[in-house]
Amino acid sequence: MADADAEGYVSKPLDWAPTPDHPLRKHFRDEDIDANLDVLVAGQQEDGGWNITWEPISPACEIEWRGGVTLDALLTLRANGRLNA
Repeated sequence: MADADAEGYVSKPLDWAPTPDHPLRKHFRDEDIDANLDVLVAGQQEDGGWNITWEPISPACEIEWRGGVTLDALLTLRANGRLNA
């Protein structure tokens, strides 16, 4: 799904092709990638992390998965030149 505003447990272009050199990137329009990167940047929370997009089964599950989601977001942003660090 290329819709940058899709919510919930959905796969977006950056899930399939998180880096510019990924083999699947050619199947997505640059405009869709840019829009999804904008949404990813805007999704960063006050504490610096990103939230999970599914209903957690427990508070511990949410904390554990949130770390992975945050790491994935940072790696994707860095690979796409959107991280200022």
